[in-house]
Amino acid sequence: MRCVPREDRGLTGGHGETLTVSVMQPVSSPEMLAVIRERDEAIAQAKALRREKEQSRARRETEDGVTVCVPVYQDHTYLEQTLASVAAQTVPPLEILVINDGSGPAQTETIQALAAKYGAEHYRVTNRGLPNARNTAIMLARGHAFLPLDADDWIEPTYIAKTLPLLEGH
Repeated sequence: MRCVPREDRGLTGGHGETLTVSVMQPVSSPEMLAVIRERDEAIAQAKALRREKEQSRARRETEDGVTVCVPVYQDHTYLEQTLASVAAQTVPPLEILVINDGSGPAQTETIQALAAKYGAEHYRVTNRGLPNARNTAIMLARGHAFLPLDADDWIEPTYIAKTLPLLEGH
């Protein structure tokens, strides 16, 4: 049985500090249990990604170059054009991270195949929205510059070549 806080009570500790004590109550509702399970999975996933990032950082510090992040959820209609425009850069990115924000199995298969076709790393995370997907990519990024693109964005072949010197100047 799972428990959740029912109420918080403030107490004063021996050194004058305020302590918060939560009175717990059992949870039996299937809906609430599903929410708790989802939260626990998201926390476990974040911890695993953080561990992976720390291990990656230990192996290699930030490198020169650009990390391109492409979050995608379900609709991958233009993903191939987006990845092709990144792959066609005159100054290639250090890495391309495709963050699959909880797409279904059929979409995930296609997204994985497209990521592999263009040399991108594919990460599937629990659907938590665009900001979370981008934050995941930031956490995984190795490049000293970060370029977020949506799955329906295209960039000109000289985009990175033209913008990287501007970033390095600041």
